[in-house]
Amino acid sequence: MNAEENIMKIRNLIADIEDQLKRSQTVKLSKSTDFPFKGDMEKFLKEEATAESYVMELLEKYGKRRSSGKPDTAYFYARCNLSAAGWSNFKYGKYTKETLLKLIPGLECNLAEAERILNLAGYQLTDGFTDRLVRAAILSGHNNIDDMFEILEYYSEQYPDKVKNYLKAKKDKEDRERR
Repeated sequence: MNAEENIMKIRNLIADIEDQLKRSQTVKLSKSTDFPFKGDMEKFLKEEATAESYVMELLEKYGKRRSSGKPDTAYFYARCNLSAAGWSNFKYGKYTKETLLKLIPGLECNLAEAERILNLAGYQLTDGFTDRLVRAAILSGHNNIDDMFEILEYYSEQYPDKVKNYLKAKKDKEDRERR
């Protein structure tokens, strides 16, 4: 891809995010809302799930596979900008919200899956600028590592005090390896 095409791709990406940010005055369901499947939902919510087990379930479902047919976890966590030690810590329940935000685009989660991962870990997407960008990226269909990197990079340059590109180290390392 030449430089002009790359610039146009990034402009279109940012335009999608800006549009989604304008529209994403999030509509939240009231907790008192009754669902026709309420009993099933309560049973589902009572299951002993953890963020770690749910991420592993999604990795089984969506992840890149090795020739043996098992998910390639090393590829996955490296792609998400996690070290082997960081992945190990995650599997043993030692992680931060930022770690989870790195995993979400790696799994290319939809909003419900992303919110479930965060909720199981005791976190949620807030109205903070970075969380709004993550939500907008998911809702606009740009929830993958490459697009998320470009989104965070653009906004971290525009608003350095509000947005941190937590995927930057990964991309910088890849660029150095290509040289």
